[in-house]
Amino acid sequence: MASLSLMSQMEFDDAELFLKGEDPGANGKLHPNVCYDSGGMTATHMAALNDDVKGVELLLKYGADKDLKSEDGKASKKESVGP
Repeated sequence: MASLSLMSQMEFDDAELFLKGEDPGANGKLHPNVCYDSGGMTATHMAALNDDVKGVELLLKYGADKDLKSEDGKASKKESVGP
């Protein structure tokens, strides 16, 4: 869950290392669709909820699924309040 925490703190350079699998403390690449334990929300959901365009773009760059639904049935692309 480290990358989810990094994304929520807008530590994009560090989060990108995890997504690339280049973080020395990581054991391989982190999948961009990893979910929080409760609610089934991904980092993409959270970035969209926070109108964090840079975070969403970074996650999509590494293969995040914008159509993946949380436990309440919402896709991350529907969470954003922008266009």
